[in-house]
Amino acid sequence: MQRGSCRQAGPCRPRVAPHARLVVRAVQTVEARATQECQFINPIWSQVSNEQQFMGILHKLVDAGKCPAQLLAVWQDFYENYQRAMLSSRRPEPEATLLAAKVQATIADVVFNQFVDPFTFPSFHKRLLEPYNYYEFGQRYVGSLTDFDTSVLGYPERFDTIRDQLAAGHNVVLLANHQTEADPGVWAHMLEHTHPQLATDVVYVAGDRVVMDVLCKPFSMGRNLFCVHSKKRWVPSMLLGSCHGQPVHVQRWWSGFCCVMATAGAVDGIKTTLTWPACWSCCKCHQHK
Repeated sequence: MQRGSCRQAGPCRPRVAPHARLVVRAVQTVEARATQECQFINPIWSQVSNEQQFMGILHKLVDAGKCPAQLLAVWQDFYENYQRAMLSSRRPEPEATLLAAKVQATIADVVFNQFVDPFTFPSFHKRLLEPYNYYEFGQRYVGSLTDFDTSVLGYPERFDTIRDQLAAGHNVVLLANHQTEADPGVWAHMLEHTHPQLATDVVYVAGDRVVMDVLCKPFSMGRNLFCVHSKKRWVPSMLLGSCHGQPVHVQRWWSGFCCVMATAGAVDGIKTTLTWPACWSCCKCHQHK
């Protein structure tokens, strides 16, 4: 496993916000995480420090028949959008461009590894921390896009209640009207200092795309997941592998279990009129378009 420098300059300490607990250590956590050495599965990506080097490797992979040519334009757009987001932050330009190159290299590294060594999700997946730490990989990407100076943890007492209920052996299910791929990373960043167990031990209900799409899979591998079949589209059973080959069974003896489920986002054609008290982190991110 190769490692390379992946440094990120963090903004100043967050200001105090009324009526909400500030994520007081979030900035320091992100800075510490990004200044740690990045892991690389394929050493070819470890020396990337700018866009030209990154795209040069992609072109070589295309010429060698190891990468489809149509991926070049897609990844060029992805890279440029991400780099613009880094440049729009308060980081100095040299640090922002270097961070963009390093983070993009870590993404390309794990994505292309899926073509060499594809991972199949079981019905219940526990986050992978070694030999490659997919949790830190995902946190680095989401954290680099988050403006922690203006982010707060709203209604902290509700998270205190959840923590106490889990400690008492109760199970907690959190319902959301929708869920995006970035939500687990945002959730963990907002809670990892004030409620560290909630940040890392929560389980998410995952549909087909996040466990099958090669760009999504590495991010999903760093989270605890219940893998379920989505009714949105039909997928040949041979492609689903073992992750959907058997029903998900929750052991009756489990206790202190927290699960996040997107009801409207996961069930197509069903509209919910239920309203729930806001208890999600309020997080402002840089525009990633």
